[in-house]
Amino acid sequence: MSTTTTQQAPRVQARDTRGRPMEGLFTRAGRWGMNYQHDGRARSRMFETQPMGHRDARRMRQSFLAALHEGRTADRSVETFAQLLAEWQETPRKRSREGFLSERTRAHEQHLAKRHLRDVLTMRVQAITSRDVARVLGDMAKAGRSSSTRVQAYRLLRGTCSFAVARGVLSANPCDGLLDHERPSAENERELARLDSDGMAALIAAGRSERFRAALALAAWGGLRLGEVRGLRWGDVDLDAGTIRVERQLTGRDEAPKPTKTKAGTRTVPILPALDRRLRELRAQRTTLVHPTAYVVSTHDGRPLSERNLRRALDHAIADAKLTPSGDERLSWHVLRHSFGSYLVTELELPLTTVARTMGHRDASVTAKVYARDVSDDQTMTERVIARAVAAGN
Repeated sequence: MSTTTTQQAPRVQARDTRGRPMEGLFTRAGRWGMNYQHDGRARSRMFETQPMGHRDARRMRQSFLAALHEGRTADRSVETFAQLLAEWQETPRKRSREGFLSERTRAHEQHLAKRHLRDVLTMRVQAITSRDVARVLGDMAKAGRSSSTRVQAYRLLRGTCSFAVARGVLSANPCDGLLDHERPSAENERELARLDSDGMAALIAAGRSERFRAALALAAWGGLRLGEVRGLRWGDVDLDAGTIRVERQLTGRDEAPKPTKTKAGTRTVPILPALDRRLRELRAQRTTLVHPTAYVVSTHDGRPLSERNLRRALDHAIADAKLTPSGDERLSWHVLRHSFGSYLVTELELPLTTVARTMGHRDASVTAKVYARDVSDDQTMTERVIARAVAAGN
């Protein structure tokens, strides 16, 4: 059996009409290419648009070198989108609590990319165009993906390409070429679920054990995230001062404590009366498991409760309380936190800056956008405004 080996045609030094060598130019199989220096390394590439003649070749090489020097174009790279994404994930993030992505966020981004961005994952990042980005996002919309998922995919695309620009692989971000209607937006996609104060009280009362009722109260009356509920120790709770110090979280199956989600997430939370009662009842019941390093919500041998068991406890409480929340979302642990934020804003009428500190938000604008929504009907809103105006003498 014979084999045929295909060899690439050799480079030939380009020469002008007088036979003189042309600096930095060569031909290969009748096509023009150029040599140049970049970042201290000798490089070469074929012209993407072939010159018509000697003068065109010289002018195109000079134009390319000027654009490369000014950052208007990037040197040729074979790196794929998947490779740039992996490198970006290893790069410190300014807003990250520990400087780097958490394992959960890293896994979520990888899942998002493999599930929704597979068409561009293996593409050279320099080959990705605005049309490719628009097509990927458009296909997601046609497939019925929620706008929230499309926003996450868009942010991953944009972030990775911005990283490529910063690294000199791209001269411009292809996401900048999207038309307004091609950029997904999750704003007002659906009304967020929430419980009013009566609903939160009913849900907590439906908890099937004192520890589960305390866990529900920490989320509903304290605004703690699920990981923060799991990571809370009795040493963080000062019932006499009426405060909880949130300093850590437990996420996933790993029982090793981690810092809070953000720097602002490390915060002091006031203990409302409804939460105080639940914590005191739990402390009185579990005297052998109440010491500074013990977890507030734990198993009978002092280990932190798993996320699975806490989610199951919430589902049981919802079913027993027969609750139907306002909004389109299903009830979850994060909805309890959301309900607490709304309660502080709409029922206690606290300043947004105070609510932001209590919720662990760095910026009060986030608090305003998510929680400061008046969900009352027009008549109720009108009566309340008029009543307050009358009380103020206006």
